[in-house]
Amino acid sequence: MKKLLFFAFVLAAFMACNKDDDSDIKTVQLDKAFNLALNETAELETDGTRITFLGIAEDSRCPSGVNCVWEGEAIVQLLVEKEDDAISETLTTNPREGQLLSDRFTAYNHGIRLLQVMPYPEAGIPMEEEDYVIRLIISEHFEGDNK
Repeated sequence: MKKLLFFAFVLAAFMACNKDDDSDIKTVQLDKAFNLALNETAELETDGTRITFLGIAEDSRCPSGVNCVWEGEAIVQLLVEKEDDAISETLTTNPREGQLLSDRFTAYNHGIRLLQVMPYPEAGIPMEEEDYVIRLIISEHFEGDNK
């Protein structure tokens, strides 16, 4: 009997370690802004599209309390997945005409827009990549689209 209980315990522990754990994936809704921390994933409740915040490629935003010639930008890296397909995308907080980067893109029939990168830099205070949180919104399509 003890061997059977021990075997059942080991089997349960093994299964718990090997199952796909989606408990740390947050569920989000269309047209409602949400935050993602570094390496955090959000899943769209309507169709299972997932977005993961992979990192900050650059943060050249002018720190608060400092006068700068240019306001700078933060550039973020995302991974968007649906079923067995994945798209990586790079977005900026400061899209400019003629620039390749934008603050939005379309994936899997959804418009995904970068709203904010937090925290905003302060002069003399270094930031670690794990301090960053981004604010996104997913829509059926972007405002002004005729789709």
